[in-house]
Amino acid sequence: MGYLITEIEDGILATLQADSDLAGVVTWEVLTDLRRETWQRLIRRYPAIGVLSQQGSYDYSIPSVQDETGTFAVICIHRNLRAASDALRGSTGEIGVWDMIDACRNALLNSTLGGMELIDCIPVRRQLLFAAGDWAAASLDVEIMWRHTPLGGG
Repeated sequence: MGYLITEIEDGILATLQADSDLAGVVTWEVLTDLRRETWQRLIRRYPAIGVLSQQGSYDYSIPSVQDETGTFAVICIHRNLRAASDALRGSTGEIGVWDMIDACRNALLNSTLGGMELIDCIPVRRQLLFAAGDWAAASLDVEIMWRHTPLGGG
């Protein structure tokens, strides 16, 4: 038996919430969409980290066993009213979006997401989504592979 996509999303959030660089500074959310209203809500609750399952693929190289590889976006949003660059780079005593991305990458690299039996958990790409004025957003794509076996199977 394997994991549901929602369990993986929850495991990512739990792993990030346990990280000492992020604990207590960030608003957490599993994202269900990327509509304008969602962005506006997260910007008001900055700094914020959301998780969204983007895509997945299946491999059946072993009969009756399915390996699933999912790509999950960890989206970091921050706002800083003092200077436009501070939302991205942070300032003395405050994190910026790139600090958040680095902390997420470090926390998720080869993680078991709190004890799940995963084949792999690898951050693979970062991308600036938006930077203007006093806020910025970036995403970290994380590829996670896990195995599904039939009920009663090996």
